Formats: sequence, structure tokens, C-alpha cells
Amino acid sequence: MTWDCDMQDILVIHDLFRVAGTLTILACDRPEEPISWHNRRVRIVSETGEQLQEFSVLGELMLAKTSHLDQMAIETSDPIRLDSNEAQSGKWRIAL
Repeated sequence: MTWDCDMQDILVIHDLFRVAGTLTILACDRPEEPISWHNRRVRIVSETGEQLQEFSVLGELMLAKTSHLDQMAIETSDPIRLDSNEAQSGKWRIAL
């Protein structure tokens, strides 16, 4: 299934971290306009628009590295069907 969306609504995923077995942190581009992330439903899509899954965001986290000010981290308790290598490939996006 593919999903059409405006390119400004797409954030490239850069990394994925699993925390305590139940939480997943996704590092991704920071959107140009600030948005509320709490309980927001978003989709993971491929660079070609193929939808992998939908999930709920618990909130936004601060990244510790000052070299990544253009990135942010979002937290979810939903199972994410990507591994770290796939997340780091640059082929997956979060569609708002």
C-alpha cells in the first residue's frame, strides 16, 4: 500500500533505539514548523511511499548531541517493525 503526502510532511528517520524492551526512540529530521507530538498518530513509509506501519507517538525527546540540532527524537511504546540498520539506511520516513 502506498500513501500520498506532501514532502513537507515527511521526516527522514536516522536511527532507532530500543529502551527497556517496551519503548522505542526514533531519531529523525526536525519539522520546519513546531508541532505537538503527544499521542499523535504517524506512519512509517519507504522513500517510494510504501507504508510499513502506523504508530502513536508518546512525545518528543531532546538529543544529547549538539551536532544534530536539525534532528529530534520521538518516543513510542508501539512495536516498530524496523531494525537499527534499516533505520540508519535513510530509506524510511515518518509521515505526519
